[in-house]
Amino acid sequence: MTGWQRKGESVTVLAARGIRKSFGRHRVRPVSILRSLRGEMVAVVGENGSGKSTWLRILAGVLRPDASRPRRDPPQAVVLDDAFTVDQHVRYFQAAHAHRRTGPAAELIGRLGCAG
Repeated sequence: MTGWQRKGESVTVLAARGIRKSFGRHRVRPVSILRSLRGEMVAVVGENGSGKSTWLRILAGVLRPDASRPRRDPPQAVVLDDAFTVDQHVRYFQAAHAHRRTGPAAELIGRLGCAG
């Protein structure tokens, strides 16, 4: 049980309260409260320019907020095998997670020059 979890509850993987960000004189609308549980899907909706992308960048840790900080459950450790190529890793995780398509991954591998 983590500090974010009450007895008998699902594990909270993302929590945010009072997140604020400004760009010069333009202030992005603050996020009052968000709590997401493991396995839960969350939608972010709003008008153009309302701060959705800024808020998602803050939650992802790409952008630093002016006030408060999101709390994220530590990410799962990535386990890679040095003997595998990038393509072999993609196929391994494709099988492990039952993904049917690897086209987008194969295209990216080619663009990055990591094939073979």
